[in-house]
Amino acid sequence: MILWRRRTLVFLLVAFATLAVAFVYALLTGCWPAGKILGTMSAVSALAAIAQLSVSGFWERVLEPFKDDAKFPYGPPSAIVREVIDNPDTPIRSEIRRRVFFDPTTGAFLGIVSTVAGGVAVWL
Repeated sequence: MILWRRRTLVFLLVAFATLAVAFVYALLTGCWPAGKILGTMSAVSALAAIAQLSVSGFWERVLEPFKDDAKFPYGPPSAIVREVIDNPDTPIRSEIRRRVFFDPTTGAFLGIVSTVAGGVAVWL
């Protein structure tokens, strides 16, 4: 899994560098739409930032304090547990609520989708 993430990061960094060169070339020659290239470069940069944070283990370090059994011997504080535990009679609603409010990959996915959509929108 980590190899796939590293390859993705390298691809995005190469794409970013290529777009940066294309942007400078477009500014100097005027043959390409520099604004669109800059917008695309921004979107690729945001995707590279998310990928780099994942590869570097940033998200794991952020969540590490809550894995300490000495500090939280019975799991997270009860306020957090009340948010996580939902009605077992409604498993679909509980799963949707868990994914929307408590799964950090949902936020990363939404960030990626919005960045890609912004890059596509620049070219429409």
